[in-house]
Amino acid sequence: MTVIVVAGGHFVVDSAGMQGNTLHSVVKYRTKNLGSGPPLVAAAFGNADACERLLCWWGGDTARYPHPITRNRPVAEMVTWNRGKIFKFHDQSTQSTHLTGDCAFGDGAEYAYGALAMGATALQAAQVACKYSPSCGGPLIQFKINNGELIKEIYDADQLQRRG
Repeated sequence: MTVIVVAGGHFVVDSAGMQGNTLHSVVKYRTKNLGSGPPLVAAAFGNADACERLLCWWGGDTARYPHPITRNRPVAEMVTWNRGKIFKFHDQSTQSTHLTGDCAFGDGAEYAYGALAMGATALQAAQVACKYSPSCGGPLIQFKINNGELIKEIYDADQLQRRG
């Protein structure tokens, strides 16, 4: 239950997540320092609890989450972004590479792709998804690289006003 948009050197993820039948604001991203260069960004989409499990496992919390996929539990998928490369993890942590520069994932992907096709930025495409998909919502978190440094910005989904 999310939208993740990668376009124009930006990675945007919304903050909505389903727990039961209720839409909550949740953190669905993590960053991981790889030593040199900007950190890798990961965002998950799916049920909020499954996203948390997958991101904690990916971040190294294998004591609490020895494997991200648990039988009879909702499954989440994850997208990572680093130095312009996009990878999607699904089905027992299988990795696939997305070769296109502009991508959208999650329940709001169709809306985001439509907006991208009309010339929207990644942030604007995520805003469109939040407006029209009942499973997406703000705030929106945008990551971008500036002079080799990862920058995180937070925006309200309704009016794209930057927070703090």
